[in-house]
Amino acid sequence: MMNDMEIKEQESIVELKKMGLQLSVGLKGSLLAKLKIPSMLQDKVLVAQQADGKVKEIKERVNKGIETSFQMLSDGLISIGR
Repeated sequence: MMNDMEIKEQESIVELKKMGLQLSVGLKGSLLAKLKIPSMLQDKVLVAQQADGKVKEIKERVNKGIETSFQMLSDGLISIGR
């Protein structure tokens, strides 16, 4: 039978998993946790860039290797500089 502390720990783990936290227990009982928090600002910038005609032109020039003042990040965002 679990005591109150163990029950609260279990409830906390369930809540963390609902938030997208990845948990795993090692051979010696250690706990490894990884939490990735997405940036809402980055998502808003990406949406705005997709609707901007000038940014589309920059993306085309970056893809062709013509534009070197900007870079395309892995998520599709255009960033100034290399």
